Amino acid sequence: MDTAVKTYAFSRDGAALVLGPYDRNLPYLESLMCTDLSVRGTSLTADPAPLYFSEFMQRLEKSAGERGPLSEAEIYMEFQLLMQPEVGSADGGPSELTVLDKLIRPRSQAQKALIRALSSSEVVFAVGPAGTGKTFLSVLWAVSQVMKGRKRKVILTRPVVEAGESLGFLPGDMQQKLGPYLRPLYDAMEYALTAKHIARLEENGALEIAPLAYMRGRSIDNGIMILDEAQNATAAQIKMFLTRLGEDS
Repeated sequence: MDTAVKTYAFSRDGAALVLGPYDRNLPYLESLMCTDLSVRGTSLTADPAPLYFSEFMQRLEKSAGERGPLSEAEIYMEFQLLMQPEVGSADGGPSELTVLDKLIRPRSQAQKALIRALSSSEVVFAVGPAGTGKTFLSVLWAVSQVMKGRKRKVILTRPVVEAGESLGFLPGDMQQKLGPYLRPLYDAMEYALTAKHIARLEENGALEIAPLAYMRGRSIDNGIMILDEAQNATAAQIKMFLTRLGEDS
């Protein structure tokens, strides 16, 4: 429910960090909160102001103070956490990842909540704008579980859908044909693992990357399955994927 006009006063640097250069984040904040915003000096006025306006600005200012100027994706993560506080309110459980000797720390409360959810839940859906770490954290968490001996294997899959333009017929075997589609999954692993480590995991069968169509008829025990870009899958494909989960997966 919206209320009367409300003004939030940022600190000296807070307005620039939250609103960005030339107030470029202002239109996005207006669409996110469904209100009209105006800036005067370091003060931001909402007309009408949603009930959460001041609390949301405080969260954004605190986040910007820790990480620097905010992007639209980071603003959305804080908004989602504010609207669904239970997502990030769980205490206990790991909030950091260690892959080999590399420590991966979450950069937001939502990323911390994702790591905790992966560690405590059987099925996790990660939703958010591009660039918010959904694939990155999920892949590294899964690989860390295998390398620590907690799971037998990781299966990374995604629907093979082109992004608006046809690539035509790609040469090579199945792995070479799928390379362009699965590159984001390798990018996440290469942040913490060398090419030799990744190749060894593939040779040992501890890491498998496959198109979603090849998951039909399988049952995966003591493993981790990640469906990337699931918004491109049909409801029937997602149901098929979920029913591939076997014992302790």
